[in-house]
Amino acid sequence: MAGTDLIVELHGTRDDPARANAWLERFRPTHRVKVVTQAPCDAMAIPAIAKLSQLEQFYATWEFRSEPTPWAVLQANKREAPG
Repeated sequence: MAGTDLIVELHGTRDDPARANAWLERFRPTHRVKVVTQAPCDAMAIPAIAKLSQLEQFYATWEFRSEPTPWAVLQANKREAPG
């Protein structure tokens, strides 16, 4: 995996942030690590749902998560050749 780019959803970061940090530290020698936090969705910016009612927009964009879930974007320092 050292030469592979990865996007990983990080669960349990609110209850145990040390676990996610320890996991990310394992990739730092081989990857550039960026954590992307969850941001509010602007339903009006999505043409397919912009004309729906507020309640319908809410349900269309709600991910049913009990807590914000960040993502780790891991870009390999050296890419593996395809094949």
